[in-house]
Amino acid sequence: MSILGKMNLEARWTGEVVWGKDECMVEITDRESLEAWLEGQSREVAVVIAARSAMRVMPLLSASFESDLSKEEQSSLIVSSFQCNLISSVFALGASDEMSAAAHVAYSRAANAATPSASARAAIFTTNAAHMGASAAHAVHAAANSAAAAYGGVSDLVWNAVERDVNDLQGGASPEEMMGRPLWRRRRPLFFEEDHGRLMEWLEAEPGFAFWGRWYRAVEAGQPMNWDMQREIALIPDDIWEAGAGAVSEEIERIEANYFEKVLPQAERIERDEDTGKYSVSTIMVDPDVLLENALKQAEFALDAALGSNVSGFNRMCMGYKYLQHALEQCRDDPNTVEQHFGLARKLIEAKLESGEYQSDDGLSALTISLERHEVQLRADHPEVRRAWETRALQRMRDVDEETRAQLADGFVELGDGSKDRLKDEFELDADLVRSNAEPEVAVDAIKRSGGRGAKIAAMEKAGNLAKKVDGSGANKAAGLAFRAQKLVELLSGFF
Repeated sequence: MSILGKMNLEARWTGEVVWGKDECMVEITDRESLEAWLEGQSREVAVVIAARSAMRVMPLLSASFESDLSKEEQSSLIVSSFQCNLISSVFALGASDEMSAAAHVAYSRAANAATPSASARAAIFTTNAAHMGASAAHAVHAAANSAAAAYGGVSDLVWNAVERDVNDLQGGASPEEMMGRPLWRRRRPLFFEEDHGRLMEWLEAEPGFAFWGRWYRAVEAGQPMNWDMQREIALIPDDIWEAGAGAVSEEIERIEANYFEKVLPQAERIERDEDTGKYSVSTIMVDPDVLLENALKQAEFALDAALGSNVSGFNRMCMGYKYLQHALEQCRDDPNTVEQHFGLARKLIEAKLESGEYQSDDGLSALTISLERHEVQLRADHPEVRRAWETRALQRMRDVDEETRAQLADGFVELGDGSKDRLKDEFELDADLVRSNAEPEVAVDAIKRSGGRGAKIAAMEKAGNLAKKVDGSGANKAAGLAFRAQKLVELLSGFF
């Protein structure tokens, strides 16, 4: 096909025009030209080309939803397809006998499925070390043909993407770099959107498949999960894969938990004892991506509720709304920006409420409380946001005078009075440390821990009082724990 033909085709299916190719580019248009280029390339390079092609056509698995497959056959087909692609992805970073054996078994299972997916076949053909170039070219050919069979006449888009990968590798990109790049140069072709959406919805709804939805989204975006963790999942014993998606999901959860325990900070859950009114703390393990996505979803819900007000004056023309809209629509993969925009929006709204430009109502109050709570949680529990906060806090701590230290310590002690067990003891320990002449690098750890906990308690108290107001039980307006916690938050504002 001519350059103009390719340009028109891609413009039609992606909405974007691809301009003429550089004369120095390697031209890949079909199986034969790819096989010729692969001759003499490393095994990892061949696997990269085939694996990325296979993963591009993964949305075609949604066709199984309309087939005559039983639920068990459909589940087996999809889990074996993802297994094959995961193994090939890891394989691209370095071949090993162990991984080759796992690939062979996975391919056998996928090939015996009621309707073997082109995606699974394309991925697993790459384990043939004896004829690597031919096998990889065949794999890409299978992926392109599967797209053509599903949509008719669009296999060139798959070949265009392969051509880009080849030229990136030709230009010096390593296999590992290639596996960390988005599958599509600009965006997913429009004709894949419906199938992609159906597959993602199925993975999220079907028990035992949630991990694969997260895994594929990460691959597609060029933000793969930790490779050591992926390698361990790829080498899950075959008897577990044979046992089905449920058993595989349980093993993946165990592997993820072990990984998070090793490399991620321990997050905390602050809980209030309804009988005593005192707070306690317990350790939990948090996936930062899940934490961020939950914050975004809940903020989105609270924003919609606030916009529904007829009396507050808050609307889509307000600057606070624009900051939130930008965070929700443009910054979903940037936790630091999300945290900062949540804070800016909240402060803008609170300033308008204080000046009387906005009228307070339950929806707007719920929004500010939600934003504050997620700001606090991201700073405390998301590793990337926490690192940025620690840098700011350390700089601020170097300028803190003795009086401010004493006020912070007193605030921690007061919160300790409203806590119990370990939380009470640690508030008091941190108070002693902050009150001492400890070096800023040491004192800031105590401020980070107890300050973050105090901010969580303040947000929880606000939410509790709002809930009481809404259900008619009456908010606690006494100068109690909520007041003390908020006072501490205001004192800590310079650190945040």
